[in-house]
Amino acid sequence: MFYTVEYVENAIALYERDGLDAMLDFYNSVASFQGQWYLFATDENDIYNVHPLLPLLRGTDIKDVVGANGYELGKEIAKATEEGHWIEYMWPHPATLKEVPKVSYAVRRDGMIFASGYYPPQQDAEETAIDYVQRAIDKYEAEGLDAVIDFYNSDESIEGAFRLVVVDENDSVLVSPLFEHLRGRNVRILAAHPALTDWATNTLKTTETGHWFSTDAASADGSQSGLTNNYWSIRHDGIIFQTAYSE
Repeated sequence: MFYTVEYVENAIALYERDGLDAMLDFYNSVASFQGQWYLFATDENDIYNVHPLLPLLRGTDIKDVVGANGYELGKEIAKATEEGHWIEYMWPHPATLKEVPKVSYAVRRDGMIFASGYYPPQQDAEETAIDYVQRAIDKYEAEGLDAVIDFYNSDESIEGAFRLVVVDENDSVLVSPLFEHLRGRNVRILAAHPALTDWATNTLKTTETGHWFSTDAASADGSQSGLTNNYWSIRHDGIIFQTAYSE
């Protein structure tokens, strides 16, 4: 929580030191991400001028933003004053773009809104990851591999930050709901790609006992999210079942 305020204050400091254009250039870039923290900001008319995660929001009125649950979160954020304002709402997670709880801090400076937030850690994330994978294995045992492929390649299978990856006994990717271009690719070949080396190398080490490993996380659009992915990976019938949560 305290780092959220510090992150916003750093953005304001950059604005006051180097000017608006410098602030816009930096905080609309992936380089501005610090773990799960990124800036979103508006001009004095509440029009977004910063949003590195969802750039399509730039140029739109923050007060028009309504959550999938109908909560008018944009209007709540626009209530920010020079003393600061905390808001809780549902928002897309940087890794999956699926809505999860978020807590944000917003403050006005020169009439503009500067804001950032964090995603409260899910309790028992490791246990949830193991359970998510086990349910996929149970589906495989009950309905077969094709049923697993069909369901877990769909958006419906994504639960918050959790999504499944399945690799067959020949090291080919069968399931990857976020990165469709990986389906059908061999993990050993993917290991040659610098952005995938850590993931591929650790995935190939997976045994029937299962293991944990961590890598830098990419956003659903392929850009670096600034997060860390914590993977649970286990073999069953020679097939790798894997999920991750981001922090």
